Amino acid sequence: MTKLTTNEARQGESGHHVRWILGVSLTLAILALAVLFGMTGS
Repeated sequence: MTKLTTNEARQGESGHHVRWILGVSLTLAILALAVLFGMTGS
């Protein structure tokens, strides 16, 4: 990864990273709930 200054990182990279992290965390949360409900259901 190319090292950027703090200003550049905040302006450009942070938006993509935040969206990516939110998407992954939401997916993992949904999967975790599905596994929990599946285990308790069966």
